[in-house]
Amino acid sequence: MTQEIEFPAGRVTGTSAIVDYVQDGVLHVSATTRSVCVASRADLASLPKEYPPGSVAFTAGFKELWQLDATGAWVDMIGGGE
Repeated sequence: MTQEIEFPAGRVTGTSAIVDYVQDGVLHVSATTRSVCVASRADLASLPKEYPPGSVAFTAGFKELWQLDATGAWVDMIGGGE
């Protein structure tokens, strides 16, 4: 299952990757993940719900780093918590 996010034309949207993930016992193959630079953890709540699992959010310099899990929760990749 591939999800698409629409962005304004002509805007650079960042990098992406292809990932498979399991959600509710179903294997989703070749989902396009996103990476997004945010100012802080608070910005995670304003990100589009359409981001697929495996997407990564980070602050500049990778001082903080989160990955979206299969339940839709952002998981702290550096500290191990949410």
